[in-house]
Amino acid sequence: MRFNEFKIKEDAGRFFNMILGKDPGFGISDVIDKIKPKDNNTTTDKDSTNKTDKPTTKDTKDTKSISDPTFDGKLNKVAEALGVDPAHLRKIIRFETAGTFSPTSHDPWNVSVGLIGFTEQTARGLGTSKAELAKMTAVQQLDYVYKFYKRNGLRPGSDVGTMYMLTFMPAYAYAPDSKVLGKKNGGKLDNTGLSMHMVWKQNPGFSGGGPQNKPGSKTYFTVGDVKSLIRNR
Repeated sequence: MRFNEFKIKEDAGRFFNMILGKDPGFGISDVIDKIKPKDNNTTTDKDSTNKTDKPTTKDTKDTKSISDPTFDGKLNKVAEALGVDPAHLRKIIRFETAGTFSPTSHDPWNVSVGLIGFTEQTARGLGTSKAELAKMTAVQQLDYVYKFYKRNGLRPGSDVGTMYMLTFMPAYAYAPDSKVLGKKNGGKLDNTGLSMHMVWKQNPGFSGGGPQNKPGSKTYFTVGDVKSLIRNR
């Protein structure tokens, strides 16, 4: 992976939001910088801090075609438009919102908000803002859930593990399950600049850790470990 092919996000709060109080297998965690692909452009957040991407015409047309007045109905249509199982999308939203399915769900630091934990940078890339997303109903916000996965290259037929990796660390969504993401006393994660040790330390759930941010029994975790966790929820 070449670093400049991906856009570093401030979306650290999203994973913090998922960990904190949402599952007995997780403890309170610090946040972690996460990697998001930005369409096919080779820019980073450093390059685009003052840039606000607007949704494409295709985005707008597609979201109009998946309109439905009910949350369940629209979630099913979004999943159909993305070519994935609606049960997978539902599981991820449940996990991200601590089971509330609330469009105002947010992490303790208020870094992210909504059904899949949109940060300000992510929201801007979708042509909106955190403040605007927080004013939306869950039905309305599903448009942006659709746009997020569409713009981040979700492949039709993806299973829930792959979808979750795309939400958590998109650069590695389609990496081999054996790919190590976090490792005690590890070096940098490829060319991302992320410390593998900090990734391991800040996310104990993936290595078998528990409450109070207790380190896991394993000294590393892989893409496969991340996918396995969400598959088994």
